[in-house]
Amino acid sequence: MSKIIDHGYTDTADAAIVNTTAPRAKLNFAADFKMKKSADSELIITNITSPLDRPEAIRFGVTDVKNVYNGLDISVAVQSPSKKGTQVLVQVTEVISVTDSSDAMYRIDLPVSAHLVIKVPNSEHITGEIVETLVSRVVSSLYANTTDDTTRINSLLRGVLTPSEI
Repeated sequence: MSKIIDHGYTDTADAAIVNTTAPRAKLNFAADFKMKKSADSELIITNITSPLDRPEAIRFGVTDVKNVYNGLDISVAVQSPSKKGTQVLVQVTEVISVTDSSDAMYRIDLPVSAHLVIKVPNSEHITGEIVETLVSRVVSSLYANTTDDTTRINSLLRGVLTPSEI
């Protein structure tokens, strides 16, 4: 008997229209990053190619979750016998500097950050591929379903939460 994984939704988008790839930075951990802080459940690395006054850091964290069902409306009858789970955090912080090619005195530094939290049950059925699918849906939520442009991101930054297609 084999187990069947069902995500609970059906994607109806035309693959030809939505044939996009998530933006993925080319990080060179070996050459560009060094460990800044290491603890039992947290690691912070810093980009040694960034200037001292505008550091880039990536933070990784992991915590145990006592009950992954807490706060969810999932019937006890279909819950896993084990309620334990794991939560993973990845956070990037950096400082973007804006200068003016015609004014050497002009400079504005803008701190930015983004983080992703993944919470999953401790189950043999949760694989890297399942988490990758979940993360790709989160990233895809930042875009209109027919384009790779930043129109939806620009809308979100202005407080417009509803996708234009709805």
